[in-house]
Amino acid sequence: MKKLTFQPFFQLFNYNFNDFLKVDDDAYFNPLLLHRLIKSSPPHDGGGGMMAGRPSLRAAPRRDVSLLDTSYFGKFLVPRHLYPGDSYPPYLVGFYLLDRAAAECLWRVSEAGTTG
Repeated sequence: MKKLTFQPFFQLFNYNFNDFLKVDDDAYFNPLLLHRLIKSSPPHDGGGGMMAGRPSLRAAPRRDVSLLDTSYFGKFLVPRHLYPGDSYPPYLVGFYLLDRAAAECLWRVSEAGTTG
């Protein structure tokens, strides 16, 4: 959810942007390849937009309560009552690129409190 905090910032200061790149401090990416990807992407007219990044597929929630005693892994525990699924839907990790249409779509869905 913290990744969605960029949207009010852009709205508040009325920034005009076409693409949004988020990179973790321990992730690597190729800026020249990224530039080529942006330039070669077809424009999206109000559709779902473009999302690019490193996908995480079938990641499972951590539910082992014995990890609660450790200072690092305990913060990742997800009780079944908070998320009942055995795996998360696919999501992007490390870095991702969103065009404006995708960023606005994610913001609208998060504001509505729905996942689909």
